[in-house]
Amino acid sequence: NARVRPAVNQVLAHVGNTPFELIDFCQSNDVVVEAYSPVAHGAILDNGEVAAIAARYDVSVAQLCLRYILQLGLVALPKTANRAHMEQNAALDFTIGEDDMTAAGAYGLILLVICALAALAMPGRDHRPFQERLRRRRRVPPSGVRDRVLVAAAWALASVEALPLVVCAAASVLADVDS
Repeated sequence: NARVRPAVNQVLAHVGNTPFELIDFCQSNDVVVEAYSPVAHGAILDNGEVAAIAARYDVSVAQLCLRYILQLGLVALPKTANRAHMEQNAALDFTIGEDDMTAAGAYGLILLVICALAALAMPGRDHRPFQERLRRRRRVPPSGVRDRVLVAAAWALASVEALPLVVCAAASVLADVDS
């Protein structure tokens, strides 16, 4: 019940953790979204899929992550004490293609699918809230990205022997989202 509307909302946002609903809400209410830790506290620097996207643009993973945030219309707040990194982070004169933006935004879907699968595996646990969160996502990844999400979720939850079963369960969760 604030009387003064916030001007800026500083949130954790990066490739792999993009709170689209919150971003959409803030932007529709003229609140600037400032992304702190746009390179995922450095953890994203070792991600092979993100590195492959960065290589297509001949940029570093950090540059790709910063450009991703800017293309979403957010303010990036990177942290570095290294002068060379500061200069490199400022060289963002490229545009990430639509398919790559969608792919980068889809990495956060992995955690949501894992939670839904964990709920499915627990007797008496209702998985519908996770399905509803998946259904509300406005940015649905293309089928190739969704396949990678399913495989990543399966590897995170199961041994190699159980992989087909978990992929089928994940496909079931996502099929419910599409209906």
